[in-house]
Amino acid sequence: MTSPKIVPFKEAERAEKSRRKAAAAPAASPPPADGGGGDHDHPAAWLVSGECPVVPLGHRDGQYFFFDTAGQLRKFAAKSLGQSSEIVSLFGGNPGWLLGNFVQYDREGHPTNWFSARNAGAWLVRACHDLPLFDRSARKRAVGVWLADGRIVVHCGDHILWPDTREERKAGFRDAGALWPADAPITPPGEACDAGRARQVELHMRSWHWEHEEAARVFFGLWVAGLLGAAIDWRPHGLLIGPPGSGKSTLLRYYAALSPMAVLVNDYSEPGLRREADGRSGPLILDEADEDPEALGRLQRVIGLFRRASSGDGAVVIKTGNDGHAQRFEVISCAVFGSVLPPPLLPQDESRLTRLELRPRPDDSVVRVAPDDLIVWAREHAADLWGRALEGLPRMRGNLRLVRDDLLGRGCEPRLADQLGTIVAARAMMIDDRPLDAARACAEVDAVAWLIVTRQEQAAVAGPYQCLQHLLSSSAEVMNSGERPTLGRLVERGAREAGDDARRQLVDHGLMLAPYPKKAAGPPCLYVANAHPRLEAIFRGTQWAGRRWGFDLARLPGASEPMGPIFFGGQFKPRCIVVPSDALPAFGEGEPPPPDDADAVF
Repeated sequence: MTSPKIVPFKEAERAEKSRRKAAAAPAASPPPADGGGGDHDHPAAWLVSGECPVVPLGHRDGQYFFFDTAGQLRKFAAKSLGQSSEIVSLFGGNPGWLLGNFVQYDREGHPTNWFSARNAGAWLVRACHDLPLFDRSARKRAVGVWLADGRIVVHCGDHILWPDTREERKAGFRDAGALWPADAPITPPGEACDAGRARQVELHMRSWHWEHEEAARVFFGLWVAGLLGAAIDWRPHGLLIGPPGSGKSTLLRYYAALSPMAVLVNDYSEPGLRREADGRSGPLILDEADEDPEALGRLQRVIGLFRRASSGDGAVVIKTGNDGHAQRFEVISCAVFGSVLPPPLLPQDESRLTRLELRPRPDDSVVRVAPDDLIVWAREHAADLWGRALEGLPRMRGNLRLVRDDLLGRGCEPRLADQLGTIVAARAMMIDDRPLDAARACAEVDAVAWLIVTRQEQAAVAGPYQCLQHLLSSSAEVMNSGERPTLGRLVERGAREAGDDARRQLVDHGLMLAPYPKKAAGPPCLYVANAHPRLEAIFRGTQWAGRRWGFDLARLPGASEPMGPIFFGGQFKPRCIVVPSDALPAFGEGEPPPPDDADAVF
């Protein structure tokens, strides 16, 4: 007689669990076409149903890319996709779709109240592998105005808007050869307002005290061009120079309030701006753009970045990230810099950065609109003004052809013709519903003729002004002082009645402030020695090293070269070049300017 087979208790328990799981699970089916894999223990986990709220984008080098439920572009390492917290984050904290498609079982074979992170992660990995390799150089379209398939498209942060039809789409999709990820929402463009409201903005800007009477129209044109983002071929930049008390910071705040896309900052670096502006086409307003003596060259790197962003596809920068992978940045924004002293500019920057200057507000001037009221008004009307700019883009392009041809006909340097042409054409479009004709285009160019530089003039003055600006923006060596002012700041102080200390410090650097000739009456000029140890240190490593600074400074309009040595003080009596007063930083007379210009408006 055969003895009955004895089944161990644990084996019987496992068999019973398997039987219960098989009874509870529906019949297995092939994995879905857009992803899947197999888990033979839990075939029900692969019955993916409903539309996944996450969009797989592909994989590259062990990293997996998605649009999450908010539309943000996300990347994960493979091991992160096996963690439920990471997956829940990808799904925006709502695991409903996961719970319905990736059932998790306990040891008894009963469904739990959670999802299987292992199975969900495997499905996400498979979904990415079913797509082509992710292109790290794929263009990203963030907040701003773009052209896609010939149409204007506005990225409003959380949604994308086509202004011509008012069609909207939630951000987080791939279209027109680019990725459209979500960003922080901004105020979308409104219904186009009439030309009268746009003219009101220019009247406000004219209320500031400008060095040139037509500078306000140029600043207005810069603002309008900024509203058009990457929909225009040339993106002009501006440099606003204003001494303390001129209302420079208030004007930049007004510009920012008028531009829903704008970002206003007053402390920045090239790497930070490169990351902030990546994929954006809205204007960046960069106040306090004075060269930092503690970080010389910082501002030049920022200016160089936006110089490359002026045209075409903008500045395309590839750097190595912390993870060892290449990172691509695409900067297409225009920028407006604000500073007290003009920074030194390379010749190629002169035609891409329109310089406008403010004067201090006279003590007896009347402030017609309080700063806070002006900002409130700007924010109230910004959306409709933006709508007008977008609606008038075709008219602006027609204006540009006429204006640019007129500028070139006057001998304007081609890049400057792009810069000024865009500014003038944008302004004309905004304040008038009629397109320009040849006669009106000529009149518009006449109003900005003071900014036109021919090729010959550019070659003649680029080096001298660059040399002077390098000198004035250099850090002074001031003994027994905790500060390190620039030489330009010392020149400004020395020009005042109580500037004896500053004048002595300038002499220590081979510089002297005095009228020319010395015994004549008149504003102080800057005498620059042809040889001095500290000047040699300032120009070391530049094109003016080896005592060549005198050759370029002598080419400045109005510069003089005395026949013999000039007495600076003590035993110092060098040969020198005299820089005229009108080439020096603007300075007032009498009492020093107030320390803060935040409340000064006009």
